[in-house]
Amino acid sequence: MKPSVRIVVVGDPKVGKSSLIKTLISESFEEEVQPVLPTVVIPPEVTPEKVHVSIVDTSSSPEERHKLEEEIRKADVLVLVYDVSKRETLDRASSYWLPTLRRLGVSVPVVLVGNKIDVRGIGADHSLEHLIKPIMDEFREVDVCIECSAKQVFNIAELFYYAQKAVIHPTAPLYDVNEHTLKPNAVAALKRIFRLCDKDKDGVLNDEELNQFQYECFGVELKPKEREGVKNVVRDNTTDGLDANGFVTLNGFLYLHKLFIQKGRLETTWAVLRKFGYDDDLLLRPDYIKLDLKKADDQCVELSEQATRFLLDLFDRADTDKDGKLSQAECKELFSTVPFVVWDEEKYGVRLVEEQPPSQGGESKITRNGFLDRWTLYLLDDYETALHSLVYLGYESDLSSAYILSRRRRKDRRLKSVSRHVFQVFVMGSPGCGKTNMLRALVGLPYKEEHQPTVRNMAACRRILLPEEEGGGYRSLALYEVPEHEITSNLLRLVSPEGTKKNKEDSTEKVSLSLDSCDVACLLYDIHDPKSFSYVARLYQNLAALRPLLPVVFVATKADLPSVSPHYEVSPADFCEHLGLPHPVKVSFRLQEDADIFQMLVGVGLHPQLACPGYYEHSAVVHYALIVSKILAASAAIGATVYVAKKAYRWLHSRE
Repeated sequence: MKPSVRIVVVGDPKVGKSSLIKTLISESFEEEVQPVLPTVVIPPEVTPEKVHVSIVDTSSSPEERHKLEEEIRKADVLVLVYDVSKRETLDRASSYWLPTLRRLGVSVPVVLVGNKIDVRGIGADHSLEHLIKPIMDEFREVDVCIECSAKQVFNIAELFYYAQKAVIHPTAPLYDVNEHTLKPNAVAALKRIFRLCDKDKDGVLNDEELNQFQYECFGVELKPKEREGVKNVVRDNTTDGLDANGFVTLNGFLYLHKLFIQKGRLETTWAVLRKFGYDDDLLLRPDYIKLDLKKADDQCVELSEQATRFLLDLFDRADTDKDGKLSQAECKELFSTVPFVVWDEEKYGVRLVEEQPPSQGGESKITRNGFLDRWTLYLLDDYETALHSLVYLGYESDLSSAYILSRRRRKDRRLKSVSRHVFQVFVMGSPGCGKTNMLRALVGLPYKEEHQPTVRNMAACRRILLPEEEGGGYRSLALYEVPEHEITSNLLRLVSPEGTKKNKEDSTEKVSLSLDSCDVACLLYDIHDPKSFSYVARLYQNLAALRPLLPVVFVATKADLPSVSPHYEVSPADFCEHLGLPHPVKVSFRLQEDADIFQMLVGVGLHPQLACPGYYEHSAVVHYALIVSKILAASAAIGATVYVAKKAYRWLHSRE
């Protein structure tokens, strides 16, 4: 709720703007009032809502136009006054004042006030409803219309109360006056509140739950007669507001709040919303969410057991047909209490998890495991939004109980153990080598023959069961395909001098990858393409410069095709042998022969020294020096071999 309200009074000359303000503060009418009153400040202790109120008088003379527009732009609410005895002032309200507010880009509520009902002439139209209604239909910013008399001190306090109320209990976020319906975000908020109050999760509020809701929001329980009165209103005006037992359904709950708003009792609905953490924009307040989490790039946020149980319970309740999978409609209903897009591909990129393939003419459905995997990716992509989403979904415990923050890698190295359960693997390689198909294979999707360059961030996630000798249990493997343009522009920005400075305009991805978050680099090359290994060999050297202690695994793809000699000084096996890395793993995703590569990647995540010799023994600087010396030694050995071969060739040629 806003702590202060600035009310600006506008209108044509001589309509009584200053008299209305003067009568409010003096509680009596004065014939002589100065043309423009100074700003009136009303302290919080004397206002009904305990907020600080400022009332600003204005002049409508042409000389003061600039100042008038300045005050209008600073207003929280505008009181637009016309003279009921002069029809032209009402016409000016719709032909000049309200269009002017729109021209200035002001989108605050307007209270339309008809003053001087005491001097309205005999025979005049005492009911201006037929004139006011078209104005309210055209200008939806008009929140309320009221007639008053400064001279008779009639409805003066009421009009300023309505002005204050229009700010503190605004209609616009809750109700669509055109459609006469609750707005989507209001429905989402009220639906979340209903779910929270439905303690036994049976889809209705029984009498005990209804009383508890009333007491929590307003400090009193409903008496049996009052409760029955509420139910009768719902029963008389809805067909599905009560169930067979006479308990309030979600539709009945929503109808009651729609009725409150239509009856002008917005303070009732706003009291409920604010009790359950909502601000004026129908978003949960930071003090309600209370997320105090600071994460380094080399840490990851994982779901706790408590949050996992909560999500699985949500899944089971959303699975209305009890087939163990969620359809798009079921997912939409599950996330209907969240006021933003969950798992937004426009923001995070393409995310692949285990799904049931669509049947003929049907749609794919997310499995129970896939649902959890998708949340794992959500936390990796944007842990703050993911955790906020949990609260919108009804997670009631302290948010610190919903996640586990992994240790930093330097602490892992100091303790010589890895504690995390989620491993992020960056999949990189030459164009067309099979990166996307590797991600698809992880989640059981079919092989795609046609190569399409990846231009957006793509990831896949699945839980991997470890063998007993590795301790058993599950670990989550998240594969991130790094597009070629990302490698050259962002990831390896130290390769070229012009890439050392970060250029914000170059980044087209809304969520970019950070090499510090990578647990294992998986470098793919096509054994059927002679240039492919050269690409990843250079890539390895650049990675070693950026992250000397990054475990690296080479994967030879398309093992079902004939192998060709790479255009490189040494074979891939010799390259890895010389650097102390595992030999390249040969796979064929087309034939679904993955050589347990996914299990191997999790194993390397748990034991990084397997793909990064000296991981626990050396600092990054020392390890980088060792890598450089090995690369140089290999180059020297290759050069010496070539020199000796040339000498032998010349000697043999001379003998001939």
